[in-house]
Amino acid sequence: MLRIAGAATDHAAATSTKLKAKLLKLMESAPDGFAVTSADGRVITANSAFLQIAQLPNEERARGETIDKWLGRGEVDLDILTGALRQHGSVRLYGTTFRGDLGEESEVEISAASVMNGGRPCFGFAIRDVSRRLPDDTRRDRRLPTSFDHLSDLIGRVALKDLVREATDVIERLCIEAALEMTGDNRASAAEILGLSRQSLYIKLRRYGIGDLPSEGAV
Repeated sequence: MLRIAGAATDHAAATSTKLKAKLLKLMESAPDGFAVTSADGRVITANSAFLQIAQLPNEERARGETIDKWLGRGEVDLDILTGALRQHGSVRLYGTTFRGDLGEESEVEISAASVMNGGRPCFGFAIRDVSRRLPDDTRRDRRLPTSFDHLSDLIGRVALKDLVREATDVIERLCIEAALEMTGDNRASAAEILGLSRQSLYIKLRRYGIGDLPSEGAV
């Protein structure tokens, strides 16, 4: 009976090892980016999808780098993610941006989990590019809030200096829209009310995507 039990245990261990090997192979070929990091966020290994969105030619370029190098809010994102992992052991659908080494930026959702490796914690990050499923106006709104309600949603997720800059943009846009409404979309009058030249007003209209824009050079 002891020999039978031992054989069964050995078989179970061998089966578990094979399943783990298959799981690792699946992660390598997964369409979402996946990276394993040390507790301080340094990349230990990464799959092909991660290398693609990070715009890296090979895994060696990723190893040893802290993952916040590619996160939109850098250390802020990393601190939030690792803090949640240490406290809860997992994170689901954390939204941020991901910047590749060549400058391409994508909207992503990150899910992560903490596991022990040789008595030390390490983190696994699954990174899904959600840019394609977001409408263009939603992607624009994530960069530039169009109301104070939207701006308040960013508190705690964006640095104060960036919030102040974006709040200024919100105020400027709302004032321009109010002036256009007051003047019945008469842009010359709106510019006069706002204390702007017509050319300056047109530049701001282009920036905020307001109305039918005149051609470049129109005044």
